Amino acid sequence: MRAWSNWFWLAAIAYVVGCMLWRRSRQWLLHYLWGSLGLTLLLVYPTLASGLGTRIAQMEMLHAQWVVSPWVDARALDECTLVVPDATGWSILLVGIECSAVLETACLLGLTLFYPRFGVRQRSLVAAGGVASTYVLNIIRLAVIILITHFAGKRAVVIAHAVAGRLVFFVGVIAIYWYLITRSTLTMIARDVSERRHA
Repeated sequence: MRAWSNWFWLAAIAYVVGCMLWRRSRQWLLHYLWGSLGLTLLLVYPTLASGLGTRIAQMEMLHAQWVVSPWVDARALDECTLVVPDATGWSILLVGIECSAVLETACLLGLTLFYPRFGVRQRSLVAAGGVASTYVLNIIRLAVIILITHFAGKRAVVIAHAVAGRLVFFVGVIAIYWYLITRSTLTMIARDVSERRHA
């Protein structure tokens, strides 16, 4: 653990130095790529190593269990295991790190907090909205998986997770990025073009 910790701090120092160098040389594209990708990696490692990712997955599992409770009597077997009743008995769903959306959330934070078109206040608002939206979206994904498993049985678990759940999450993430980043950028570009025409 100590060896990994040492590597982490060395990477963090290299990351900060790189951000400073790219910014000082006014290489904005490289600064954005280095800053956003580096921040993503630096956020993911301590989240997973500290066990915070597991706790996030546990919270999302409990929230998804509450969402489906009117239709499915799903029960938590332990911190990250959900037992779902189906037509043939019970199905066991393991809610691991992959289901926590830690990586997707870290990517969104990295891309947002270094986005050059946004000011500090807008970056903070977009980042907060993105994190909250991704969390809710992931609960919806888990709820879809639970409901499909409950109504379609054990044989549908793979389809529920690998196809339906991922499709819901993929479409939702695109919608989040569009609303929070792309739409705002297009609005700013349209405003800039309009101002130049009237200048």
